[in-house]
Amino acid sequence: MFETQESQPVGEQLPGYLLGFSFSTERGSVAVRLPCATVQEVILQNHKTHVAQALPAVLYLLERYQLKPQQCLGLVLDVGPGGFTGLRTACALAQGLAVGWSVPCYMHSSLEIMAYQAVQALGLHGCYLACLDARQHEVYAATYAWQNNVFSVIKAPSAYPVGTVFDSKPLCAVISQSEFLVSVSQQEQLDHFLIDSGPKSSSLLQLHGLNWQQYEGVAAHLCQPLYVRHQVAKTIEQRQQAGGG
Repeated sequence: MFETQESQPVGEQLPGYLLGFSFSTERGSVAVRLPCATVQEVILQNHKTHVAQALPAVLYLLERYQLKPQQCLGLVLDVGPGGFTGLRTACALAQGLAVGWSVPCYMHSSLEIMAYQAVQALGLHGCYLACLDARQHEVYAATYAWQNNVFSVIKAPSAYPVGTVFDSKPLCAVISQSEFLVSVSQQEQLDHFLIDSGPKSSSLLQLHGLNWQQYEGVAAHLCQPLYVRHQVAKTIEQRQQAGGG
């Protein structure tokens, strides 16, 4: 039913495994970071089936690698920003497993994951701008500084109008659906420009595994989506005022 993709070990070996979820974009995924530091990932291509496939994918990974709940060190998830339903799916799945298994939840931003994927591609320290299509003529964006295997936040995730020029020039911009998000003039200002298909749970677990003991886990009920923009759809009146009919 599912096929796994293996990522090379990153970071140290762990006394147990970490389970990760990312459903913030069209391509969802579930992954496990095994004690040997190898990451195994299941890709869920159709966002409409993420709700139905998420738990079966988890059970598939546990059975395939003979993992038990008591071996789990924590649940690591992409809390957004991103698609409304996907974020709720990730949090609900993590909450249910965290309560049943008595393990903590660890939350990461979808934009942080994308920035780390750019770090993986370039292998450079510096400033990374990550962007996702937010629709409604907006973009989700955040800027991070990568140094000594740790991200520090320069600009926290927020929603911006498409084409906004950012204050500081990053070393690299990593963009999903770039033709909608960044103008040619902005691309020319960048040292590195990457087009990305969105955050992956394998990268999420690799990032978390680098400094897993330094992250502060939260109880299941505190695991909530990072919406950034709380109005996910416009009313009829707002669409009419904007000329949208």
